[in-house]
Amino acid sequence: MSNNNLEDKPKSEKSEKSKSIKSQQQSQQISQPSISLMERNLQKMRTLTQKLIAPNVLEGHSESVIEQLKQMILPQPSDDLIHITETLEEAHNMQFLSQPIQIIQGQLQDRELLNAMALIVSHQQLFNTLYIIDEEQDRYIFKLYKKNQRYSVIIDPYIYFSGHLPKYSRSGYNSIWVSLLEKALSNILGGYDQLVGISLRDSIRNLCGLDPEIIVYENPDNVNQKQLQQTLSLLQKNGSIVGFMQINSIGFNKNQKVQSSFLPTLNQIYVFESIQENKVKIINHFQVSQHEITIKDITQNFNCIVIIKDFPDDYRGLFINITTTTHGVPGNNQQWINNPSYQMVINTQNETQFIFRLSELENQDGITGLLLVNQRDVRTFNQNNVVFMTKQNIVQIGQRKQNYSCFSVKIKGFHTLFVFSTSKEPKLVLLEIFYAGRPSQIEFKFKSKPIIEFCVGEPQDSEGLRILRDVLKDKDLIIGNFKNQILNNPNQPVSSKTYNDVIELDQEMACIQENQLQEELLGINLEGKDPQETEIYDFNDYQLTDEGFQIILPDLIAEPVIKELRLRNNQLHDESILQLCYELDKSYHLELEFLDVSQNQLTKKSNEVLNNLKKRLKNLQKIIQ
Repeated sequence: MSNNNLEDKPKSEKSEKSKSIKSQQQSQQISQPSISLMERNLQKMRTLTQKLIAPNVLEGHSESVIEQLKQMILPQPSDDLIHITETLEEAHNMQFLSQPIQIIQGQLQDRELLNAMALIVSHQQLFNTLYIIDEEQDRYIFKLYKKNQRYSVIIDPYIYFSGHLPKYSRSGYNSIWVSLLEKALSNILGGYDQLVGISLRDSIRNLCGLDPEIIVYENPDNVNQKQLQQTLSLLQKNGSIVGFMQINSIGFNKNQKVQSSFLPTLNQIYVFESIQENKVKIINHFQVSQHEITIKDITQNFNCIVIIKDFPDDYRGLFINITTTTHGVPGNNQQWINNPSYQMVINTQNETQFIFRLSELENQDGITGLLLVNQRDVRTFNQNNVVFMTKQNIVQIGQRKQNYSCFSVKIKGFHTLFVFSTSKEPKLVLLEIFYAGRPSQIEFKFKSKPIIEFCVGEPQDSEGLRILRDVLKDKDLIIGNFKNQILNNPNQPVSSKTYNDVIELDQEMACIQENQLQEELLGINLEGKDPQETEIYDFNDYQLTDEGFQIILPDLIAEPVIKELRLRNNQLHDESILQLCYELDKSYHLELEFLDVSQNQLTKKSNEVLNNLKKRLKNLQKIIQ
């Protein structure tokens, strides 16, 4: 029947027909069977993952993944997209010859992402690893990250335009690399709307997989200018990426004493280029400007320092907060073996490279030390069955020494790491352990109750996004915790505000967000009528892998109430359970009553951490391991 015939129908008839359709829909809704708890959780899991997975996105950076992407057929671009004629390689190389590079923000509130781009593009070797050009088909493959997972995406050089300019971000000289990188990341994260308000830390992680250390201070006097100068010199030698920024801070504005001729633009990153004696060269990629300022100018005009850490590409690591005891130091008495200690069992045929770093978190008197010993028998420990390593592995910090120290060693078999202090009062220190091996081959036996945080790194895939290639030959060991090196009082509180754009979202972006909200509400409506059941998360028998679990974990932890969590019969390893325990503890999910992680591929390492979790969460009545 044609539309004209429909219009000829009387209004009363159409009204009756509309009522009939509504009545049928209501009866169908009433007669729908109730959805089981597992089906609801499955629907919720699909909702969480479908935002990530797009047809042109594959997990991993391997050659096979790249070949799969090259074979893909992308849909024809719509009429509102315009082709960029320049190639990414030509645009990028041309801009490196004429630094600094201008970056212009478009109609998205993604300033922090652009700040991260300014940092990454400053290192040409690092930036060149982000993309592959498919010249035959005029397409680009970007190798990026989401939640510490590697993803590759293939895109064409078509972007949205508005008024003869790219609708979103671009470069002032030509639009291609900024626009395409923004487009590629939007594909991986689930749309341009996902770039809105993204933090600087997450932006850096998403672009290159590296972990930034962001140091914020309110009082310029809290910066140790001599130590900052030494650190910048070392970072320059290591080819590290450093940026300075002034962010909103009432306290910092009050504490500023001297204003130099250089006045930075608020919330724009200034990239560190070089240092010679007290003169520092910095670049602003937004204003196409270069400046030469002093160390004092940095402390007076910036209150945020961003350092992209040089983690080796094949290392994993963990951080442990330790409170030292007063049992003495090796050689004084027999009591020193009661100091905090951590047993390590390295089950490899060849020696494994380890990096140990100790940092003071509190300024107190006394010397703090780190001692690594080799054990003949892992079951017992005493003075007679250990072999002391070389003297260089006895690390001392404090009292006329720098407040951090780091050493590297190749070991295998049974070892114990001791932390000791001559301080009369307990002292809080940070122990960082980095190792070039698979977690399944290394067993840590913690005698205390440390806070464990695994950092990024995939030893099975060492293809080259990390800057630091060999920590022993050409690089100095400066891994982590720059805050303690640069600030006189690292624990001084700050009240700086996070950056927010003042640009309003356009109608299209508002529509995208509204549709996303409706999808989320639809997912909530599928959960059923019983509110108590929404507090039970059942992932039993899902065959979840560690990678899949990492995808759903942030959304799971973000749930307001978790009474029961069921993860029985999956393919989870120790690292996933350690991360789960850490996130549950950190997010204060004190309401958790039941946890089932049985029938997974776990070792005693998980059992110990789970037992500690049960002690910390008072309502946790039962854990099935």
